[in-house]
Amino acid sequence: MPDARLSPVGVDGANPGNGPRVLIVRLGAMGDVIHALPAVALLRQVLPEARIGWLIEERWRELLCAPGVQPAGDPGEKCPPGRPLVDEVHLVDIRAWRKRPFSPSVQRSFLSAIAHVRSRRYDCALEMQGAIKSALLARLSGARLVVGFQHPREALARLGYGKRVETRAAHVIDQNLELARAWLEMNGLPRSNACLPPDRTLPTDIPLLPRHALSEARAGDPQSRRRLGGQAVVAGALWGAGDGPCRARADPGGELWPGGGHSRLRGRRL
Repeated sequence: MPDARLSPVGVDGANPGNGPRVLIVRLGAMGDVIHALPAVALLRQVLPEARIGWLIEERWRELLCAPGVQPAGDPGEKCPPGRPLVDEVHLVDIRAWRKRPFSPSVQRSFLSAIAHVRSRRYDCALEMQGAIKSALLARLSGARLVVGFQHPREALARLGYGKRVETRAAHVIDQNLELARAWLEMNGLPRSNACLPPDRTLPTDIPLLPRHALSEARAGDPQSRRRLGGQAVVAGALWGAGDGPCRARADPGGELWPGGGHSRLRGRRL
């Protein structure tokens, strides 16, 4: 396998516009995608010049990209509020592929999606799902290196990884952060680097969820809030692994509705 180590220039961002190309592989579901957002925010904070893509199932795209916003931006373009974390969203339709695997149209869709990802020539794929299907897609992405967990949810997924990371944290958010940190360290960014926040600290001042004007207007409307019952999805609360996000009763005037209804998960110590 070619040397997947990045040059110091690519890691410290000293050469603007020429940062590393990183693919996040987290296909779903909703809660698991939300759990991966802080790790991607860490990469965005430490490597502002990185080109970050995300491979995700089509039905979850709005967790990364607001309706009406293009799923990809031009090289060097700052991520818009409607797609704040990633430069490009790569969509796959696993359900359709499973239902009709021998359909010519489905096969064309699959090959087209893979070819599109491979054309981006990613340096690394961070496989945060730990499933056989996600590990396979990470390998098919053409990334020079696939990094995954030492003990993934599905053991056979390990076979798809070029580098395995031993994680010690109990919470999946911290595990994803450990995976991202491990990749940064193996590519020349020491743990003591001032760019890295302390362990178990989420990145701050980086929006995790896309902004959507119509949704914000509805969230800011008292009648809409009453219809929602004050419910909001919260990342970082307590739940069992695999159970998805909890639903919390939120004060409509509290920090879950900052800026007139913008649902933003704020960085904080866990």
